[in-house]
Amino acid sequence: MKQCPHPNSASRAPWVGIDWGTSNIRAYRMAADNSLIDSCSKKIHISDCAQAGFESILNELLAPWQLPAHTPTLMCGMAGSKMGWVEAPYVNCPATVDALLQQSVAVPHHPHISIIPGLSYVDEDGGFDVMRGEEVQLLGLFDSKHFSSGTICAPGTHTKWVYAKDKIIERFRTTMTGELFSVLSEHSILRQSLDAETESAEAGAGFERGLETVSSSDHLLADLFKVRTDALFGVAPEQSGADYLSGLLIGHDVKQSVSQQQAGNAVIPIIGPPAMSARYQRALRHFGFQSEILDANHITLAGLISAREQQVAGVKDQ
Repeated sequence: MKQCPHPNSASRAPWVGIDWGTSNIRAYRMAADNSLIDSCSKKIHISDCAQAGFESILNELLAPWQLPAHTPTLMCGMAGSKMGWVEAPYVNCPATVDALLQQSVAVPHHPHISIIPGLSYVDEDGGFDVMRGEEVQLLGLFDSKHFSSGTICAPGTHTKWVYAKDKIIERFRTTMTGELFSVLSEHSILRQSLDAETESAEAGAGFERGLETVSSSDHLLADLFKVRTDALFGVAPEQSGADYLSGLLIGHDVKQSVSQQQAGNAVIPIIGPPAMSARYQRALRHFGFQSEILDANHITLAGLISAREQQVAGVKDQ
């Protein structure tokens, strides 16, 4: 496997940034001055990409732009996973931005395409954790928001809690909050209490009730069954079960992941889908923490730009 800290084709020229997610690919067409010209996306699960062919998928996605051959292309996300185009091995934390970019990997036979690796962390008990894609958002956060130290929240199917100091990514942990909500609401006995509803786009009174429950409880598994019993005995208002479940899960996540010592009086950046980010902000506020919601696409693009700038600078220094 060839490591590619600075692609051979890197120069002050138009380029493409790719955020290759688990189920969606987003491409950014960039000018030489790093201004955004256009963007596009394609829905395809990473598990289907090998059969379809990564090169074919990329060519089809970029075809409308009629780009010159060998246009510099910088990727992040699942393209570098074991299921991806070529594996970009994880960089273990604590990790600096430089260490992350130095381990970028070139796609075989395509030296103009490079993939930024993900991050891994081994906790004090020897447990492993990983991320792919969010690390580029961290680059964007450090560069565009002048953030250097503190707690960072990246909500999603698998929420990431990241702890950074002086732009060094010291550690992180993953919580399966979003996926657990889906599993419980679709495949557990709790589904019977949620049949006539879905989680509202904007958190309602049920969400706040879930946060109140968490305030006086450390027992998530017992609290979850209250979604069922509250419905059985008519304790909960109608159409609030899904929001109550959401409040329980996000509330416990926040309560267990952030401490006053970690956060202090700092503002916690939230980088994720708008609706879920709003729920995390509400939960953080409930437990006394300040936060700011940032646009995930904007921060991802800022991270790709930051990485590209360092690639170009590296070539000039050679």
